[in-house]
Amino acid sequence: MCEYKFRNGDICQEEALQNSKYCILHIDLPEDKKSEEFKRINELKEEKVKEKISKGDFNFEGAKLLVVDFNGLSVKGDVNFINAVIAYVSFAEAKIGVCALFEGAEIDWVWFWGVKISGTVRFIGAKIGHVYFNYATIGGNARFEEAEIRGMVGFERAEIKKKLIFKNTKFRIPMAQEEACRKAKIICENLGNRADVDYYFYREMEARRKQKNPIIRFLELPVQYIFGYGVHPWRVIATWLLTVFSLAFVYWLGNGVEAADSLVEYIYFSVVTVATPGYGGYHPKPGIYQGLASFEAIFGTFMWAAFIATFARKYMR
Repeated sequence: MCEYKFRNGDICQEEALQNSKYCILHIDLPEDKKSEEFKRINELKEEKVKEKISKGDFNFEGAKLLVVDFNGLSVKGDVNFINAVIAYVSFAEAKIGVCALFEGAEIDWVWFWGVKISGTVRFIGAKIGHVYFNYATIGGNARFEEAEIRGMVGFERAEIKKKLIFKNTKFRIPMAQEEACRKAKIICENLGNRADVDYYFYREMEARRKQKNPIIRFLELPVQYIFGYGVHPWRVIATWLLTVFSLAFVYWLGNGVEAADSLVEYIYFSVVTVATPGYGGYHPKPGIYQGLASFEAIFGTFMWAAFIATFARKYMR
């Protein structure tokens, strides 16, 4: 018997190939794609896939296949390709009665053009080349958490009833990240999920920055990491506090403020400088410390405006 163990702990009940621990579905394809052995093994795999389909069995968990062509097929239950390794998967115009499961799978091409899936699509933790769901209809969630997408994505005119999820998904191509996160953002806006809207807006803008020339990408780094594209107001506060305490330490080390003796007084001076136009009884010493104080005052004015704008955007909609 085949020694492949399914995710639930069961052992595959198919007969193992001669001189192998695994059945025809779970054995690796030969590395040389031009060899006769590759052709023979692949033909046996295709025959087995057809046999399982004829029996209404769509459990291909862990299968290692070259091509899966289910175009126009109608499936009453789940389609299971969990942990499968496949070069090309196509479900164009197919109908799946429940869920399409591809968790942990490794697939070069995913072609779901016009597919109708009643339940959820799960590519959680999968490694995917290109993925296209154009004109698809999905009754549940489309989940790509922790997945890695190396190529392009397509969701043109796709209708997803619930969520399109790309949390912690890695994209190799920024344009693909922009397309995926924009679609997920629009769906979350329609569902009224503002927290997820912010998450996908941030990742969409991050992808746009990565597509610009290197100089612009570098200049826009503060917009992403300090201001968080207007969706992370607490980053602004953290930057403000870091600047206040850092400059206070600089003033203290160089004894750069007249009438200030203790570190607490230097911190007070730094806070007053960054928050208000007056110093009270303290004054920066001439030279570099006047320059630092001037910079801190301008910086503080700008950061307060940035905080109010980001805070209003996030919490006053």
